[in-house]
Amino acid sequence: MKWLAWLVGIVLTVMLTFHALPYVVRDQVVIWLRSQGVEDARFEALTVNWLSGEVIIKGLKARREGHYPLDIDRFRVAIDYGDLFDKRIHLRPLEVEGVRSGFVYTLEEQWLGPLNLAELAPPADETEEPEPENNEPSGWSVGLDALSLDNIDWRLQLFKQEHHLELDQLQLGGLFFWQPDEPTALILHGRLNDAPFDIDSTALPLPVDKRAELALKLDKLPVHPLVAQFVPQLESATVSADLRLGGEFAGDSIHVTPNGTLSLTDLSWQDEGLSFQTPSLTFDGGVDLTLTAFAPANIAVGARVTLAEGAALTQGSQQVNLGGLKWDGKVDLDLNREGPMDLGVAGSLDAQTLAFSMAGEAPLSLALGQLGWQGDSDIQVGRDETLAVSVQGENQLRLADLSLQQGEALSLGLGSANWQGDTTVQVSGGETTKVDLQGQNKLDLAALKLQQGSALSLALNKADLSTALTSEALNNWTLSGTQLNLSGIELQQGGAMQVELSSLSTSADASYAIDSGALSLKAPQLALGTTNMQVGGKPLASLESIQLNTLDVAMPLKVGLGSAQVAGLSLASTQAGDPLLAMAGIRLNKLALDQSGVQIDAIEGDGLNALLNLDEQMQPEDIQALQQQLGALSGGESASGADSDAQSQTSGEPFRVRIDRIGLGGENHFTLTDRSVKPAYKTDLVINQLALTNIDTQGNEQSEFNLSGIFNRFAKLEAEGAINLLGSPRSGHWTVNLDDVQLPAVSPYSIKYTGYYLQSGQLNVAMEGTLDEDQLDGKNHIRINRLTVDPVDQEQIGEFQETISLPLETAISVLQDDDENIDLDVPISGSLNDPSFDYQSVINRVLGNSVKQGVMTYLVQALQPYGALITLAETAIDASKTGSFINLEPVAFAAGESELSGDAGDYLDQLAGLMAERGGLRLNLCGVTVAADRQAVGEVQNVENGKRTKPLEGEELAAELSDLLRQLAQARSEVLKERMQQKVEADRLFLCYPQIDQDGEPRVDLSL
Repeated sequence: MKWLAWLVGIVLTVMLTFHALPYVVRDQVVIWLRSQGVEDARFEALTVNWLSGEVIIKGLKARREGHYPLDIDRFRVAIDYGDLFDKRIHLRPLEVEGVRSGFVYTLEEQWLGPLNLAELAPPADETEEPEPENNEPSGWSVGLDALSLDNIDWRLQLFKQEHHLELDQLQLGGLFFWQPDEPTALILHGRLNDAPFDIDSTALPLPVDKRAELALKLDKLPVHPLVAQFVPQLESATVSADLRLGGEFAGDSIHVTPNGTLSLTDLSWQDEGLSFQTPSLTFDGGVDLTLTAFAPANIAVGARVTLAEGAALTQGSQQVNLGGLKWDGKVDLDLNREGPMDLGVAGSLDAQTLAFSMAGEAPLSLALGQLGWQGDSDIQVGRDETLAVSVQGENQLRLADLSLQQGEALSLGLGSANWQGDTTVQVSGGETTKVDLQGQNKLDLAALKLQQGSALSLALNKADLSTALTSEALNNWTLSGTQLNLSGIELQQGGAMQVELSSLSTSADASYAIDSGALSLKAPQLALGTTNMQVGGKPLASLESIQLNTLDVAMPLKVGLGSAQVAGLSLASTQAGDPLLAMAGIRLNKLALDQSGVQIDAIEGDGLNALLNLDEQMQPEDIQALQQQLGALSGGESASGADSDAQSQTSGEPFRVRIDRIGLGGENHFTLTDRSVKPAYKTDLVINQLALTNIDTQGNEQSEFNLSGIFNRFAKLEAEGAINLLGSPRSGHWTVNLDDVQLPAVSPYSIKYTGYYLQSGQLNVAMEGTLDEDQLDGKNHIRINRLTVDPVDQEQIGEFQETISLPLETAISVLQDDDENIDLDVPISGSLNDPSFDYQSVINRVLGNSVKQGVMTYLVQALQPYGALITLAETAIDASKTGSFINLEPVAFAAGESELSGDAGDYLDQLAGLMAERGGLRLNLCGVTVAADRQAVGEVQNVENGKRTKPLEGEELAAELSDLLRQLAQARSEVLKERMQQKVEADRLFLCYPQIDQDGEPRVDLSL
């Protein structure tokens, strides 16, 4: 029985050993920990169930001041003894609870909790030689039923960074290398650096073709502590996630499909010369990534990316601020190794409050209230360096509240812009690059403002453009089916010019070749609305509307126009602010323009209102002001520049203008105001009809004209004829009738030129004339009815009398017939090339020669046969010396006699009849003695002197003779007055101072 005792003893010894071993190990662990410098080492229990293979550790604690602890509240693991026979290490559930520790890593040392790992490493000279690697499989495999970690508190310190991992729960499902096709589940709940996270995954990690599905939730994890050592530029960022991740790994092919929400908050990146900040960045969507041989083959992204609170980017002197951004769409990138690379983008982009600024010598700032894009685009890059861009479907680009400022030089503002359409771009590489465009486009603009310093300003309220655009190699451009509508256009060129256009609309097709400069534009219709143009702050032109029909433009210059209508045209303005010229409507029919000239079939107008204002110097003040306006607009170009332009114009063929017809209908007004006379003269000409045909600047054909109108309400004007004033030499013929002109209205001019006020009278003029090789020959018949005048300006009267050599009242009295009418025939002739041939010379001829000729003709006829000796004073000075303007045939007397001869009676009767017919005439009677009278009277004197007691001698005798001669001359005048008083009022007969010792025959001179 001794062997039984030994057996029992051995068993008891083994049992005692197995029972005591955990305690020994527990104590040795504590001893070892203390030997490693642990100040407080405790090990509550180590339990081993040798039968079930279960090991439990409880209450392991290791503390050292200034270091992380190493605490394990509970550790449990069990091994399946039966699987060991199959070379399987099968661990039944492995459970860990209440772990509190950390790891510290620096260049000098590494600490696990209170343990210095550097001290645990063997000395370098004691390092065992590594055993040769044995790559033969051992045949053993490992399996785990489950892994459970609860209440894990782990800290990690890398250099100066500290991280904190808290695992509330970690659950790992079965993982068996001998069953690789069984899925494994992993669940994690905890916090990383106080940021909660949850992971729930299912995976097949062991087969050759692996796959996994993972759900991750992360709440506000600070990123900077994790990457600061490697990415110091990232100053701050907080990441949150709610993702589901799928992955498949088959050979060298990897397919990853993350899906969910990923957000970054308080992101700040600071690098040398670069700064980026955003409060929030969110990705919500999915990614489909395929890699072949670890190189991307296809990337598909369908997501919404949001910068809810914007972002700020600074790089050197450039700064970008973004109020917000949202992208919602898909991006598909196909990196096909055999075919072309294909990038497809479809979705929408919305950005708010974008601001860009750049400091420097030419500072630049850009602000954009909103940017939006929506559409479907495809980009293909071929292996032969070709590039194709296709924009398809309903594509839209939207801009709002755009502002661009470049210092003081440039300012651009845009309220909104919307583009939609589809465009295909084909870029071909190689030795030459070719870019082709094709697509349908629609563009809407609103509230466009462009300011170029103080030199140029452009404003556009709205623009709508729709067109099909095609381009070949960016050289040949084609626009087809184009519809363009503009409204609210304002253009200002400094303070010189301002243009306002209410609207413009057109439909057109166009093509343009950049290399050749060839341009073609075909517009069935082009319409302009209300247009106003100012120069120098004053109106220059305005119109209500313009419509062009069948417009055809080509370059080199060639323009065709079917018709055009202009309504409400006004040109320039007077000092009072009224239009200088206004027309209710203008119609143009068929225009053809090229470099050689222009051909127009017809120009018709109506509703003309034109003003001409002459200042005190008789200059057209409004036209002069207009010239100054246009001079300011042209910027004061030098005369030499103008001359060179003129030379270039005339160096080739002259530009030819041909107009078949110009017509003016309806009621049209031309108003003249002349302040060069006092009082100021104003007249209104109403043109009822004006027609001018066959106008040709290079032709010799005369242009027929027809004009009818009324001015000052009563006077009628009719003119017709044909004339060529544009060709050379000038020629033509005409007839003009002017009736019922009320002369008091033109008194300001009669005062200016004659000194007389026209109290009453009516003028009628009939003119006929020809122009042959610049030589003018005209006949004019003037009829003046019941003209009465009053002297106003004696100085001017004197000047005028020098012209006609007699008082105007006298001339009127002579010329007026019994009905108080005056008829004058006035010929006019001269050369248009004579510089002295002007309106003043015409006035002088009419008022001088015609009046003189009329007076003489009438008197000669009225006093026949006694009119042969009638003369007019050559000048007013001569008339003032003699007191006579019109010298009639004198009445002869016998020498020394004062009695009328028998034949004088008939002459005096005719003269009395003339005086009776012309009640305004006054007759001067001037007695004259001559040498024959001195002899006859002297003989009588000598006889009588001899009878005196004391005869007179010498000077006394001569003085008496002179008195006798004066008495004789006076007696002759008195005899005539006495004779004339029988038929003529005495107050119309005037005696002159007797004249003695005159030349000629004894007589009485008669003058008017």
